[in-house]
Amino acid sequence: MATLPISSNGTSLDQNPKAVQNWVQNLNQATQKDDPLTLGPELSSELIGYAQGITTSTSVEELILFEPFTFVFTNKAYNESTLAVLGSTPMLQKYRELPIVGGTGVLRLARGLISYQAYAYNSTSGDGTIEVDMVVLHY
Repeated sequence: MATLPISSNGTSLDQNPKAVQNWVQNLNQATQKDDPLTLGPELSSELIGYAQGITTSTSVEELILFEPFTFVFTNKAYNESTLAVLGSTPMLQKYRELPIVGGTGVLRLARGLISYQAYAYNSTSGDGTIEVDMVVLHY
């Protein structure tokens, strides 16, 4: 089991040209904001990597999420190896599955699936943690 804290501060960016120019000028001082991938639900758990991706709604009839993302592993055994996940799931389903559609490094040509569920969610801040179980086949 690995857990993935997901953060979203719920704020929108100012998109006027002057604000965008200021944002770009300050970009070189910013650090990338990836979500940590840990062995347990606490942020103090062993860090094994991070996740990058998006979640978006894809249906007007029901709550269906389209979720393309990548797990990037930074621990010794899988250093800089990745798993690519891509699929759609019903948002209100307790347990959700997504296919692993590829990988790099030690996980080259990976396939498999992840099964996940919400572990914790703060509706005020938009922060949440999901519990992820993976089955991975690779060469």
